[in-house]
Amino acid sequence: QHVKMNAASEEFRKITMKVLVMQLSSVTIMDFVAYGGAGLGIAIAVLSEINHGLSPFAALFLILVAVEFFLPLRAFGSAFHVAMSGVSAGGKILSLLDRPDPVWGEGAVEGTALAVRNLSFSYDDHRNVLKNINMNFPEAGMTSIVGESGCGKSTVVNMLLGALRPQSGTVTVGGKPVESLSRENYYSHLAVVSHNTYIFNESVRANFMLADPSVTDEAIRAALQKVNLDVFIRENGGLDKIITEDAVNISGGQRQRLALAVNLVADKDIYIFDEATSNIDIESEAVIMANVRELAKRKSVIVISHRLGNVVPSDRIYYMEAGEVKESGTHDELMSKQGGYARLYSRQKELEEGYAEDAEKPEESHAENVEKPEEGYAKEPEEDTEASQKDPAATPEDNHAEVNA
Repeated sequence: QHVKMNAASEEFRKITMKVLVMQLSSVTIMDFVAYGGAGLGIAIAVLSEINHGLSPFAALFLILVAVEFFLPLRAFGSAFHVAMSGVSAGGKILSLLDRPDPVWGEGAVEGTALAVRNLSFSYDDHRNVLKNINMNFPEAGMTSIVGESGCGKSTVVNMLLGALRPQSGTVTVGGKPVESLSRENYYSHLAVVSHNTYIFNESVRANFMLADPSVTDEAIRAALQKVNLDVFIRENGGLDKIITEDAVNISGGQRQRLALAVNLVADKDIYIFDEATSNIDIESEAVIMANVRELAKRKSVIVISHRLGNVVPSDRIYYMEAGEVKESGTHDELMSKQGGYARLYSRQKELEEGYAEDAEKPEESHAENVEKPEEGYAKEPEEDTEASQKDPAATPEDNHAEVNA
């Protein structure tokens, strides 16, 4: 795999260098034409004044016109490259718009057990990013998909959502192919919490009502309490608190916990957590995973995570490499196999323990400095105390002066 990546990187480098050489050459030519033309115009104006009696005002006019005429050509060259980049980007956008939307049927969901059978998928019809995938997701329980970046986890999620359709194989819900279902009906059973879940620029209450128009304030507060946000919301405007654009007035961890609370109120049958704990604080991560484990007791919960510590309690774990399911089983079963999952888990654990040790060292050093002050500073108060005790004649004014000093 690394040989293919190196070959693709080298090809990309060569294409990039060709584009840069072309741009540099064209800019050089345009600079030569612009400055050369301006210089030639100035030279002709000066010679005409000297040899042919051209008036100074006319010569000055020709000099100014020559500069204003040729220099814009240089700007034209820069604009040309910008225009070509825009044409290329526009072509890509149009190609995406021309892609047909996934076709949906009219069927209704009768069961929420998901299954993937012999699924293969390619984005460009040349290289398969998923290869003969088989997975089962029961109606209740926690199922996790793990692996290194680029192994195909997010593509599997898009298949489960129906956003992408496989070249071969099937995705079924309750035994029915996803494409045979009504999208509205299927999505009424499904909730997704990702690492960038969008919170609308509305009040906290309005965000909950988008998930359930009939939700009560008591139900909202109960959901906020489950994710440890009830106190923060109550002290910062209550349920009428406005969440600004892109939720910039709350932290990343609070945004993720709020998104989870909204989806808890929605009370769906299938929950997909796609890197829901990515780039958030440890406290928020712990809160989210505690709710995930509680949900898994009665709902179908699918967890996609880079951090393998979060998937240890899963009922089943699928470990992927290069678009294939290499291993599956519980955490203990996969660790006993000593395969790719065990190696990745051990490597992550060693890194986390190393970070923890590095974080403790400064604290230990600070504690030693506090416990062992320099001897000179420890003795001085004793000497001062003894001196004051030996001088009974000292007046209150003298003692007050010493304290101020």
